[in-house]
Amino acid sequence: MFNILNNIKITSSVSAIQIINNNIYVLGSNYLLNIFKRDDFSTIDNMPLFENANHRHIYDKSYAISNNIDIYISQSENYNGHIFSKEGIKLTKEDSLDFHDNSVSVSKFSNDSTLIAIGDEDGKVFFYRSDIDQLLFSLPPMADAISSISFSDDDKFTAIASYDKSINIYSMTANKKISTTAISDVVEDMLFLDNGQKLIGVTRDKKIFSYDVLTDEISYGDFEFSEWPTTIKRVGKDSLIVGSRGQNLYLIKTNSLEILKEIELPNTGVKTLFIHKNYLYVGYVDGNIDTIDTQYKLQEFEINLNINKFEEASSLLEKNIFLLIETIADKYDMEWENILNQAKILLSEHKNDEALALVEPFFFDKKKEKAYNFLNANKNNFIHFNKLIQEDKVMIALMFADIHEYLKDTAEY
Repeated sequence: MFNILNNIKITSSVSAIQIINNNIYVLGSNYLLNIFKRDDFSTIDNMPLFENANHRHIYDKSYAISNNIDIYISQSENYNGHIFSKEGIKLTKEDSLDFHDNSVSVSKFSNDSTLIAIGDEDGKVFFYRSDIDQLLFSLPPMADAISSISFSDDDKFTAIASYDKSINIYSMTANKKISTTAISDVVEDMLFLDNGQKLIGVTRDKKIFSYDVLTDEISYGDFEFSEWPTTIKRVGKDSLIVGSRGQNLYLIKTNSLEILKEIELPNTGVKTLFIHKNYLYVGYVDGNIDTIDTQYKLQEFEINLNINKFEEASSLLEKNIFLLIETIADKYDMEWENILNQAKILLSEHKNDEALALVEPFFFDKKKEKAYNFLNANKNNFIHFNKLIQEDKVMIALMFADIHEYLKDTAEY
């Protein structure tokens, strides 16, 4: 269902991944920085950051790596944390960040790497200049420990989620809280969309939510994950990827929060997702890291869809389901109504096999499969309704539609 380009393994849970130039930097929960070559995945170095320190929990979120390979870690034995800055081939340990009175629960670098936000189990969040380790400001404490932090793409907004099942959103430019909302459960991970106007996240009660910052409205997907979700990333133009503590990865439509596909992985327990160009790096709690080529078979997929060869295109999804995140895959939605109408005509002519063959390439989308099955189950009513219209028996057709309400959604009605 997808193409694993390579697999590498470290000796602990994969806490964070970053790529700079031709190197892959992987931070493990055992305070070891692992460096690999991106072109052949060979090991360059393994750098211990703390000696003889107890490992963090396999799903701990207190580690972070910036786009500049600044690294933040805190020890489980005390409340202090450290930023390590990369200078050439060495890492320099900076001064201790010791303003916290309780253990650090989550840390996050801004997208421009100039700031790091660090949340602790007292519900406090401190913002530091990452280059000089200087405390800039802190936020009023929340009622419980901090569970997740997110910056908008332009770093103008930040969202802070707490174990008290609430989220506060702050304007970094106006230096004030602009919104707060209650949530169904503790937020595991979240991200901004639409220039900071929308926040999407996953919660411990196995839900996905979308919060509109401007209208203060929150909505949830009409499903629950089969396992505890752990992380969420945006991929492609209109898609999201959600990792979980189980063996499944979820491909989700951004606007509707519908599952496009539930993908079975070779390992259990996704800790980290990282996207670089057309590659998805999946880091597990057992130390495995799979590199997936999301554009495998893309050229062949595009050729077939451009000439409406849906059967051939859909056969490629069996080799790479991530082709669905490409813009060309929108053609499945654009052509569906026309395809369904053609299938309706074939069913009215009792050409059931031909109708099924026409729509079957669309059945990776369960909503489309359900729509066809409903059409097929009620084909006699559709046929009768169309016959009434063709015979100009309009009043009888309208009365028939009153009995079978779904006929009112047809083009004929």
